[in-house]
Amino acid sequence: MDRQLWSILASLCPIAIQRLVECADSTCAEVPPDHVTVGCRSWPPAWKGPDGRAPENLSPNHFVPQWDDPTIESAPFLPLEAQYDGAFTRPGATQKLLYFENCRAMDGMTITGCAVVVEKRQGQWTAEAFHREAAMSNCITSQRSDGRDLLVCHSGMGAYLQAIVTSLFYVDFTQPDDTVHGEVNVPNPGGARRTRIAALVHNGFDIPCEDVPAPGSSDEHWGFWSGGIVHLSNGELTSRDVNRDGRADVIFEVDRHLAPASAEMSARIMTRCQQIRASDANARGEIAFETLLSKPTRFQLQFLNDGRKLVPTAGTHRVLQRWGGAPRYVW
Repeated sequence: MDRQLWSILASLCPIAIQRLVECADSTCAEVPPDHVTVGCRSWPPAWKGPDGRAPENLSPNHFVPQWDDPTIESAPFLPLEAQYDGAFTRPGATQKLLYFENCRAMDGMTITGCAVVVEKRQGQWTAEAFHREAAMSNCITSQRSDGRDLLVCHSGMGAYLQAIVTSLFYVDFTQPDDTVHGEVNVPNPGGARRTRIAALVHNGFDIPCEDVPAPGSSDEHWGFWSGGIVHLSNGELTSRDVNRDGRADVIFEVDRHLAPASAEMSARIMTRCQQIRASDANARGEIAFETLLSKPTRFQLQFLNDGRKLVPTAGTHRVLQRWGGAPRYVW
């Protein structure tokens, strides 16, 4: 870690260093010394929500930390996962956005990350803005016409055996942090801090044979593949001036596999599971999606920077309309 980043963390919170440990066959060993995770041991006083209070449901790390201090066996730990340079709260500012994980207890579909924008003032790094519920590991910046930067990210969330939703969104740190756990409206109302601009829904799990009916049964046509199978592979999130107006637009590449629902596909799934059951009645076999999918089609989803926000091009809008949206409760 460079000295500047260490200085920033020291200004914000009690620093902790977690040494990574690899375990196999009940035997654990430390990885090389340079493989460490740096973060905070607690929420700094400066990180407060709209109600003026810091959250109280900070969870202990779910993995056993290997602290430099051997007297500490387990404690809250917020690992620093990513950092971005930009002018997030005012034009021309030299700021950093720090993204941390484990900021709140895992509860169902909770997003556990958080982010803070910091700036150096009079020799001291101070928090300028904070986002309480964030997933900002895969992001780039896109500058508005007023000189401020938006943070543009993609993140995924899924429900086992149901679907995965990849969300593409941007964050404006001058807008109110209106995040309310469990009550996220999609799309966000105007003036919100986080605005989702695309939701890509796809199947993301292999098919467990224990849930597949036998051929000829009354449930033969049942299955979560009955609407077809869609699988997405995320590519690069980049920026370039698409419409040559002098502003950096955003491009998100995805590979999309599609296997439409058909009697043939259902028969393949049931026959393959029948073969697995015949070889071992107790087998918990699964069918990989890849064996059912055709060659993927690559799409470039383009979002234009109009100086204030990001909007899909006409072509991208048509593609997203054709693919359909995501449930409102999913981020």
